[in-house]
Amino acid sequence: MKTGYQNKRDGEIKEEFNALCDAIRRQVGDELRQLTERYVLSEEEMKKAISSDEPMYDDYEIRRYLGEVGCPICRDGDRIFLGELSHPETGAGCRIKEGSCQRMGGTYIGSFHTHPIGGNTPSVADIECGIRREEEIMCIGGNVGDEYKVTCYTPRAIVRKRGLIYNPMGGRYYPQEDDIPATGEIEFFRETPPPTAEDVLDAIGNNDEEIVMLITMYHGLDEDDPDVEELVEDFRNTLKDGEIPDEYWAGRQEVEGEFDTLELYTGDSLREIEKRRRAFLQRDVYLCDLI
Repeated sequence: MKTGYQNKRDGEIKEEFNALCDAIRRQVGDELRQLTERYVLSEEEMKKAISSDEPMYDDYEIRRYLGEVGCPICRDGDRIFLGELSHPETGAGCRIKEGSCQRMGGTYIGSFHTHPIGGNTPSVADIECGIRREEEIMCIGGNVGDEYKVTCYTPRAIVRKRGLIYNPMGGRYYPQEDDIPATGEIEFFRETPPPTAEDVLDAIGNNDEEIVMLITMYHGLDEDDPDVEELVEDFRNTLKDGEIPDEYWAGRQEVEGEFDTLELYTGDSLREIEKRRRAFLQRDVYLCDLI
């Protein structure tokens, strides 16, 4: 998707963004509200998660509390519509697939995703993803002090050309909110993301010895079995086609990861944090509140 932002000035970007916000509010605002209310925790649910003494280990529970969902925002002439919704993941951002816009008769112009545990100011990764994809608009649904909101953003011209202005203190973007105490925290088991076929190809694609070891272990063959050579070739071709062969997972059934904690904010604390972050963010982006 190319939108020609390298030639646009701030005034033009702001005017186009405000018009797009109005169109999205009219045409899909109700859908975005419903997605936010469905996939973002209420303040009561957040407090319940905080009060638990047990860490979250069950994958379903982790996705229910922490899983972001997202979808592309598409346009066909003057018509705005939403593309296919992603499955809940712990982190959305650039995982949103844009191809459904074209399949549904439109073009990809931006994205929507949820922040399930409160707030709807974008992370650095959110903004940088939007810049990389040249999105015209990026919208986030969240809960701000027990009030569901959807806010949309677009980077200013200088940010699209040179990137975000980082806070020099500790490499942070948003200032640290040391004076605002968290309501509490939750502990959960964060799994190590599985490798992609490209990752595996880069790691062992040229390592005959390791591939042979995986194949012989999986199929119960000797290294000098005449079928091994063909199976090695099939293994590499499968990786090149973007799939991970079954043989790779032999002996890798154990889940890898570690326990992690997240601080949660509710009520006035969350409202104050969002107020400060929005004020800070406006040096880099334009924003509009859809709901």
